[in-house]
Amino acid sequence: MNDYISTIDTNDIVATGEGELAVKTVSDTTLQAWAQGASTSRETKVTSHYSQSDWVYVAINAILSACNSIPLMISLSDDKIVESGPLIDLLYHDPEMSWRKKLEELVGYLALFKSCYIVYEDMVGNRPTKVTIASELHLRPEYKNRELVHWKLMDDWGQQRIVLPDEVYKISTF
Repeated sequence: MNDYISTIDTNDIVATGEGELAVKTVSDTTLQAWAQGASTSRETKVTSHYSQSDWVYVAINAILSACNSIPLMISLSDDKIVESGPLIDLLYHDPEMSWRKKLEELVGYLALFKSCYIVYEDMVGNRPTKVTIASELHLRPEYKNRELVHWKLMDDWGQQRIVLPDEVYKISTF
């Protein structure tokens, strides 16, 4: 396992699926060092604005709770409800993560970081059969001559893998 502080389990906000978030955090110094590509010590004490402020915690959980109360459906431009097909399979039939959990992570990352990433995985042709929701703490861009070559995605166990630029979609609130 590498020394990068980069996983959901050690330094990120994780939606529990019950409208609440579990939090483990890293210090600003450690995060800054990681963002610059340096190795970091696991002995660093961790802090977070999310865990330090009760109001931020309450606000984010209120937003997530509101999202969970909305009935989810997909419809076409003529208001016909879509009940089957590749998009329904992608969103609703993922055995590893429910649609509600994906929505919680997406909305939580947007609220906390003002951006999040959808990583397309298991491509069949030009369609993903699985997506991962990631924060800026999970993805690190790799550049060559000021051009994005690929992303490094870090999973919950600190394992890194390469993701191509066209397999990452960024959502930003600004």
